[in-house]
Order: sequence, then structure tokens, then C-alpha cells
Amino acid sequence: MTRIVTGVLLRLPLGLILLFMTAALLRAGFLLPLEFHRDSAAFPFLIGLAGGLVIFALLGKFRLVYVFGHELTHWLVAKLFRRRTGRFRVGREGGSVEIENPNLWITLSPYFIPLYTLIWSGLFFLLRQLQPTLIQEYAHYGIGIMGGAYAYHLWMTAFALTREQNDLRAYGWFFSLSLILCANLFLLFLGGLAVTGEWQFGFASLWRILQEQAVWLWAWTTRTIHQIYMI
Repeated sequence: MTRIVTGVLLRLPLGLILLFMTAALLRAGFLLPLEFHRDSAAFPFLIGLAGGLVIFALLGKFRLVYVFGHELTHWLVAKLFRRRTGRFRVGREGGSVEIENPNLWITLSPYFIPLYTLIWSGLFFLLRQLQPTLIQEYAHYGIGIMGGAYAYHLWMTAFALTREQNDLRAYGWFFSLSLILCANLFLLFLGGLAVTGEWQFGFASLWRILQEQAVWLWAWTTRTIHQIYMI
């Protein structure tokens, strides 16, 4: 009974707020001045993303690689929250890592943190500092690989969510999926800001869209209540 009350009174409204944020992030993302010509960083990333989605759809899911990254993300985030960890197990059909008192972020982190993309981005940045001339010549290939790694995150996250996941049960499917969707779009939005450098414009657009949506939602709510009252 307590879980039902918690779900209705807390997780349901929080999930709706997250969906509200998701819609705003999606709209704000389309306003970013992304340039997809050959000289821009967005072009090779998009090519890598599209190519990666095709490759993983046709050639396979490389499940062992995904399971390792999934459990490693649990482990890394647990360490960030200073939780004790125990046995780390990885197999083709699944894996697990023992974590003392896992919280929301530890439980759901693999579904919105693109670990392999972040690892490659860090390596790419390091190489640019060590060998700037050489890396500059092959920068588009590095960014393309980044897009492919992100495609792997998206593809395998979508695949994992079609299977029964105990991680999502802990906080309820609706709230968990709302958080996963919102967090993924927020990170993608930040990526778009990093590529364009339009940080002020991006956050200003997001704030304006949030206000517009709030005004529309308030008007719709009051109109609906008024119609119900009139009936």
C-alpha cells in the first residue's frame, strides 16, 4: 500500500515533470544552429551516428561489450557516491555488480550515461593535447567514431529497455523511463551546445520554451477544469 501511495503521490508527478522537461529539451535542441557541412564537427558525428545504427542493427549487438559497460557504469557511479562494491560479474546473457545501498542515479545511470562515448571523447581530447597537428588531420574520423559509440549507447539502451529490467522496477517503469529519456536528451542537448558554442543562446531558448509550455499547460488545465465544472 505504501509503494502505491508513493508511486501516485511522488513518482507520477515527478515523471510528468520530467516529460515536460523532455519536450522542452527536444524543442530547444531543434533551435540550435547546427551546421552539417563537411567542415563542421556535427557532420562527421552525424555520419558516425547513422552508420553506427545501421551496423549494430545488421551485424549484431555485441552484448558482452554492452554488459561490461553497463555493469562498469553501475560500479563507477557507485564509487562517485562512495558506496561499497563487491563481486563484479559479466556474461553474454547478463551481469551484476554488488553495491551497498544503491540510489536512483546508481541504479539508472547505465541507461543515460554513454560510457564508451565518454571514454573515447576523453582519449580523443588527450591525443589532441599531445599530438595536435596529427589529430587535427584526422579529427573528422575521431568525431565519427564518437558518433558511432553514441549510436551503440542508443541502440543497446533501446534494446535493453525492451527486456525485463530489475533496475527499472526499483523506482517504477513510468518514472524510470521518464528520467532516462530526459537525461539522454539533456546530455545530447549539452553536446549540441558544446559543438556550436551557443551556450547562452541554448539555455536562454530552453528557459523561454519552458515558460511557454508552462503558460500553455496552465491555460489548458484551467480550461479543462472550467469545462468539467460547467458539465
